[in-house]
Amino acid sequence: MRDATTHRRDVRDRRVSRTRSMLLASFDRLILARGYDDVSVRDIAAGADVGRSTFYEHFEGKDDMLGQSVARPLAVLAAAAATSEPSESLEEILIHVHANRALVNALLQGSTRAIVVSALASKVEGHLATIARRSGNDPSHRWSSSRRRSRKHS
Repeated sequence: MRDATTHRRDVRDRRVSRTRSMLLASFDRLILARGYDDVSVRDIAAGADVGRSTFYEHFEGKDDMLGQSVARPLAVLAAAAATSEPSESLEEILIHVHANRALVNALLQGSTRAIVVSALASKVEGHLATIARRSGNDPSHRWSSSRRRSRKHS
């Protein structure tokens, strides 16, 4: 039998998850309607029917919300760029992107384009660096060892 503490934690977790989902849904609606630059934290919170302090319990700010909302799809795309085998996750992300293409288009225009592209590039670099390390071809390792050799000869 579950104790009262476990039950309260489960209820709280569901509430936190529901609030986060409402904030993200509000964010998506507002981005589609106004564009990223014309949406404020106050607008997002009001659209989710929560206060700004509740917003800040979940996100550091609007850019953090954007980053977290695209993190999973970008991670899947980055992983696909670093492998020759397409994954089931990639297919799911592509279907999601197609179904939400109006939002994707909105996120790839204006100031958000640089944020999203930079986040994707960072994730791809991370995957490629991991692959290089695993295969023994870590470019940062080669650079540092060649630099040490050139110092000895100086």
